[in-house]
Amino acid sequence: EKAYTQIANCNNILKHLEGNRGLFPEGNYEIVEAEARALRAMLHLDLLRLFGPSPAGGMSKPAIPYVDAVVTVPFPQLTVEKTLERIIGDLERAFDLLKVNDPYFTGIPDGEFDFMTANGFRQNREYRLNYYGVSALLARAYLYKGDKSKALEYATKVIGADYHFTTQEEMNALCYSEIISGIYLKNTLLKKQTEKWFSENAGSTKLKISSAGVETLFEVASLGSTDLRKKNQFGSRENENEVFLNKYFTGSLLPLIRLSEVYYIAAECRMEAGPDYDKALALEYLNTVRRHRGIAEAEELPFNLTDQQVKDEIYKEYRKEFVGEGQIFFYYKRKGMETIPGYNGEMTDLEYQYPMPDDEIALGGRI
Repeated sequence: EKAYTQIANCNNILKHLEGNRGLFPEGNYEIVEAEARALRAMLHLDLLRLFGPSPAGGMSKPAIPYVDAVVTVPFPQLTVEKTLERIIGDLERAFDLLKVNDPYFTGIPDGEFDFMTANGFRQNREYRLNYYGVSALLARAYLYKGDKSKALEYATKVIGADYHFTTQEEMNALCYSEIISGIYLKNTLLKKQTEKWFSENAGSTKLKISSAGVETLFEVASLGSTDLRKKNQFGSRENENEVFLNKYFTGSLLPLIRLSEVYYIAAECRMEAGPDYDKALALEYLNTVRRHRGIAEAEELPFNLTDQQVKDEIYKEYRKEFVGEGQIFFYYKRKGMETIPGYNGEMTDLEYQYPMPDDEIALGGRI
């Protein structure tokens, strides 16, 4: 409900933009349109990944409505494939607008585009849905669709940009320097959520992992204990059988998409049969992330791995990197994995799909 409320807000912005170009300094109109379209697309993509069936075998199955106007009648429920087409269409339009007008990409000085205040509407764009944020979202959306050539195309736009991996001295659980797009929240909100779910005080709702589970996840027996994610993502507790995630205990920036995911997307796409296949480059993408996570050079992934072993390493990297961020679940769902760690039953659409709200079924005619 809240997601569609925000989508309605985006649609309202776009509606009131029409015919009012003259109110905006040069280029600002295009940035407002691009960000509204990109946010609308991002919200629909997460709704699709939650409420739609797995794309692995369900591209033609009913998913969600794509709401792109302010009206009072229900929008039709689209298939996974049609929903992705609409998502990608909005993101492509945003990309085209930003590659010309976004100073974060074009290098146009912020001060030349003041908007209502001397600070400038175009300033402080590093975590907004800027050119690179939209590029990364396009890579994510195309990968979810299964178009790995297009996913690679947009992933490499980010990889070739001036982003840098967090150094060991800068390292924290969320790797702020690697966040391509993110949302600022109230300072205490993330801490409250951490206390609610990831602490000894959470009671019956607490989400935990054993110390043995952490060691297995990060392959301590074979790689040692140098992985900075193991050191920074979990809090030490007196009870070693209850290890808690501390990723959100401090700070106020919630990542939407991070640099490491873009590298994993590129690595996966490079392992696809066809003209983009390049195992050596896929391994370099993986080893780049691993090096910046403190894994020793002697433990780099060798070229003599089979294709399946490389794909297995991508899977293991997702599990290490995105604990508590939701992206691991979406990885499982995109792949249509029939079994997943920590769940003994078979994973089907029934397990992968959030149930459609009753009001949507009753009033919107959803399946």
